[in-house]
Amino acid sequence: MTRINISIEDLHVIKQALQSAPEMSPSQKARAEEWLSFEILRREKIRVAQELLKKPDMSIEQVIGKIREVS
Repeated sequence: MTRINISIEDLHVIKQALQSAPEMSPSQKARAEEWLSFEILRREKIRVAQELLKKPDMSIEQVIGKIREVS
């Protein structure tokens, strides 16, 4: 499988576009929306972790706690 670099903003746009995709069945749309939601959340957690790890006073345990708050 080929990896492509897509921003979180692009994922949100794709998710919105799915709403008006008549060629997709409801089950295909549901699977795609589920994957997009998961990917958006995963990337948001990564972004939060990267920001928190820049702070010198944050322990790994604190970072993990903050990441769990994102979900």
